[in-house]
Amino acid sequence: MEKFNLDVFVERVLKRLYLSESMIARAEIPEEFSSHELFRIYLVSKEDIFLFKSITSIERVRDVEDLMMLVETGLNFEIIIQELKNQLSMDNSLKIGDTESY
Repeated sequence: MEKFNLDVFVERVLKRLYLSESMIARAEIPEEFSSHELFRIYLVSKEDIFLFKSITSIERVRDVEDLMMLVETGLNFEIIIQELKNQLSMDNSLKIGDTESY
């Protein structure tokens, strides 16, 4: 059996990235969960996982390996750049040099 990790964040990842409307729009329900009656599980896009892991890799070195694997799968960097712009427009604390929100 493969190792499985599940991260759960409420509203923000490490007080940095928000789960934005555009991330929600890109999220998909995996087929194996599509018929469940009590709840729905959505998976964010691999581009959004890349962004989340970019933030968590500050504290978790193992996420750097995940970032490299995601890049190898082929990412749409236009989506990543647009989402970063979106995130920056929602919160100025994301800008480089702002360390007060850590």
